[in-house]
Amino acid sequence: MKIQDFSGGMTSDVNVSLAPSNSVNMLLNMDGDIEIGSVVSRLGRATVGAQITAAMNILGLVQHIDVDTASNNKLFATLNASGGATSVIYDVIAASNAQTGLTASLKMRSLVYNGATLFINGTDAERSYTSAGWITTGGAFDLANMPAGNLCIEFLDRVYIAGVTATLTRLLYSGVSSGTTVSWTSGNGYVDIEPEDGGGPITALGKVPGYILIFKERSMHRWNYISAFPESLIQIGTPSQESVVMGGGLCAFYSNSNENAKGFYITNGSRPVCISQDNNRPIKKWVDAIASGSEANIAGWATDRGYAWSVGDLTVDGETYNNVVLKYNRKLNQWAVRTYPTEHKVFASYLVSGVNTIVGGDDDGTIYRMDKAGTYTDAVKTVTRNIPFKVRTHHNTFGENKEKTISDKIVVRGKNINSAIISAYVNEILDPIAVNGKGFINKILSVLGVGNTIKGNTISVEVAGESSGSACYVREIEIPVITALNNYVSYIYN
Repeated sequence: MKIQDFSGGMTSDVNVSLAPSNSVNMLLNMDGDIEIGSVVSRLGRATVGAQITAAMNILGLVQHIDVDTASNNKLFATLNASGGATSVIYDVIAASNAQTGLTASLKMRSLVYNGATLFINGTDAERSYTSAGWITTGGAFDLANMPAGNLCIEFLDRVYIAGVTATLTRLLYSGVSSGTTVSWTSGNGYVDIEPEDGGGPITALGKVPGYILIFKERSMHRWNYISAFPESLIQIGTPSQESVVMGGGLCAFYSNSNENAKGFYITNGSRPVCISQDNNRPIKKWVDAIASGSEANIAGWATDRGYAWSVGDLTVDGETYNNVVLKYNRKLNQWAVRTYPTEHKVFASYLVSGVNTIVGGDDDGTIYRMDKAGTYTDAVKTVTRNIPFKVRTHHNTFGENKEKTISDKIVVRGKNINSAIISAYVNEILDPIAVNGKGFINKILSVLGVGNTIKGNTISVEVAGESSGSACYVREIEIPVITALNNYVSYIYN
C-alpha cells in the first residue's frame, strides 16, 4: 500500500473506510498546498520589533496606512501596562507609547478609512490617528458626535458602530462620507436588530459585497441599507469579533450557538455553511475540544487560500496541544493543525515593501510576522525554536482477521527529514514492539524495522520530526503488501 497523495488534509473523526483516500488522521504543523500531493512543514514566524511588555495580552493591532508617504505608515498595538492597571496604544516600529492611561484589558477595535485610523473600546474617549498626529475630537470620523461603541466597520461610504452600552442591540450609522469626513449629525441613523429575539447584544460586524453582516451570539443578520430593516439569516452567530475574517468576497467566523452548530462557518451573504463539519467532519473532535472560556477570544486571519483561527489549548484523544491554530484551505477544502510557542490574540494586515503580510499579537506582549517566507523556525522574543511536525495515516485495515505478514519494510520518502522518526500504530495504539523498533529516517529513504511479529488487523504510520532551517517534505508512505496466512494477524518488519 502506497500513500502518495496527501491533498485531502486531515479527517480526524471518521471511520477509515469512509475517509477520503488522500486524507490523513493527523497533520500537525504541515501544509498541503505548497507542493500539491505532498505535505510540507509550515513557515515560521519572526518578531516585529522587540517584546513590549512581558505576560501581557495584545488587545488590539492595526496598521495605519499613509497612501501618499509609505514612511509615515505605523503599526499600533494596544496592550496592558503598569502591571495591568491601565492599557496603552503602542507604536511598534518607533518602540514608544503613543497613547496612555486607557482602561485596562478592553479589546481595542480599529477602522482605517479616509486616511485616518479609528480606535474604540466602548469606554474610553474615541480617538483617531492621521499622519499629522492624534485627534480626539472632529476629524475624519466626527469624533465629538460619534456614538461610544466597541464595534466598527465601513460599508457603502458610511461608518457603522455597535456595542453602545445603553443600546446593545442597535446598529448606528453615520452620514455618507463627504470628501474625507463623515457626519454623525446629518444623514445618520440607526436600526435595532431584533432586540427581543433572544440572541442578546450585537457581538460582531462583518461584510460581503452588497451586505453588512450583523452578528449576535446566537443569530446572524444581513442588511443592504436599502431595505427598511436587516434580514435575519440563521439562528447561528458568534461570540468573537476577532473570529470574523473577511477575504475573497466571503466572510468566515466561529460559532458556538449550540452543541450541534458549534464550528467554523463561511458565507457570501446567504445562509452560511459549516466548513468544519462537512465532508466527513474533518476536525469535529478539535472543534469540540475548544473550551467555552476561550471562545470569546478566538481570533482569525485570512490567508491567500483560506482562513486560520487561534483557539487556545486543546486536548484531543488524551493529548494536550498548546496555542493551537486551526487552518483551512478553501481551494483544496483541506484542514490542518498548528501549534505555536505562545498564543496569538489578535491579527492584522501589515504592508511591508508593498507586500501584504499578516502580523499577530500574542499573550506575552510581542508582535510576530506570520508565515514569513523562507523561515522554518518560530521566533520567541529574542530566540528561535524548531517547529515540531507530524503526519499520521489513517488506521488502514486489511480485511478479515486472518494471519497476515508484512513482507518488506515500511518506507517513507521525502526531503530534509533526516532527523524524523517513523512509528507504527497497530490496532490503533502505539504497539510496544513498534516503539522499540522506531526508526530514524535515513536521508530521503526511511525504513522502520522491528524484526518481531505484531498481532492485529489495522496499522497506521506516523512520521514526526522538527523543522529548523529548511522545509521538510513528506511525499510518500509505503506500507508493504499484506499476505494472508491462517487465523491471526502478524506484521513482520524485515
